[in-house]
Amino acid sequence: MRVLALSGLLFLSFVGAGCSHATRVRPTPVGTYELEAAVGGPMVEVGPVIPAPMSSVGLRYGIHPRGDIGAHLHITTQVFGVTGGDLDTSWRINNQDGWLLQLTAGARLYGFNKDGFTREYLELSPNVSWLYREHYLTYISATGLVQFHGGPVLFSAAAGEELRLGRFSLQAELRWYEPDYATRFVVVDWQPILGQGGWGVILAASYRFGGGA
Repeated sequence: MRVLALSGLLFLSFVGAGCSHATRVRPTPVGTYELEAAVGGPMVEVGPVIPAPMSSVGLRYGIHPRGDIGAHLHITTQVFGVTGGDLDTSWRINNQDGWLLQLTAGARLYGFNKDGFTREYLELSPNVSWLYREHYLTYISATGLVQFHGGPVLFSAAAGEELRLGRFSLQAELRWYEPDYATRFVVVDWQPILGQGGWGVILAASYRFGGGA
């Protein structure tokens, strides 16, 4: 029963708040591939308080000097019999110029299936970022998740840091899931901020190769 309860909790945390993806801060350089992996999600109480261990792996490709495309497989959902994946793209709106932050717009289409029962979602995620000395990328982002099967748009906000080490990068993000929703109405034990939504942690890593990486 404990395992069943935990599996339901994880899946509800995932589809109710987005996923394990950290914010895609800036597009992959044109002609370059990038392997990605991420883990994390809302902090939930399952005895101890831990991040929901949602995870994903994927590959991106820079198709334009301003934009890229990517595809990801969601690993944790597979463990519980739910096939999940997504396609996404990110596009640079303007270049960083001195203290002028760079604006990037992202879109992601999710699909999940369990025994023929499917769910689709569309996520829109603008962010602003500032790169310092080519290594330290600081950002804030906002996200809206559209539920094609009905229901309200689900919002979240995030802040994070990406450390760039040549072809490698490491990323840590704090996210506030559904800040417009009172936590007492959520069916899982999220850890709220001022009684609203829940906060979470996402960790990600990537490696670029090919092109001019």
